[in-house]
Amino acid sequence: MNSNELKDLLSAVVSQAKQVNILTGDHAQAVYHEAEKPAKHADKDEHDVEAATQAAMEYVGRLKEMVAPAWADRYMDLCEQIFALPQVRVNIAIVGKQQGTTFNRNMVANVVQMMLRENDIFLPTANPSRMAEKLENNKDHSVKAALGAVPLDKQLKEAVKAKIKESKQAL
Repeated sequence: MNSNELKDLLSAVVSQAKQVNILTGDHAQAVYHEAEKPAKHADKDEHDVEAATQAAMEYVGRLKEMVAPAWADRYMDLCEQIFALPQVRVNIAIVGKQQGTTFNRNMVANVVQMMLRENDIFLPTANPSRMAEKLENNKDHSVKAALGAVPLDKQLKEAVKAKIKESKQAL
């Protein structure tokens, strides 16, 4: 492969990536981050993230009547703080194969599961089936599985746990 073909290949890979680490045989390293994209793409991406965040806030707002009285005034603030975390923002607009949504519904449901595991944010009667019913008007909706699991991304999970802990200490 000549150097022009290599440049074209790397450009194609990098144009669709959020981060790329390139290691060469001589142990040199080049790192590309999404922030280096042209500003016009960043504006569109930021708009998508904001729209997805607003849709996700409306979505989790459907669970308000399942929130414990001690958290009633703080639940939406906690959700807003969690959705503002960089680890969440980078994923919130990635819909993938999820149908009928403009945000990463499964990730949002995983975050709700983390809040549910805290035992005091939601009422004791809250569970994935009842939450799926409130969120989707269908207790057997596919979101029920996501409501029963925590995020796989370790950094995201740790950031959300820290934000929940911080919010509890503010009590």
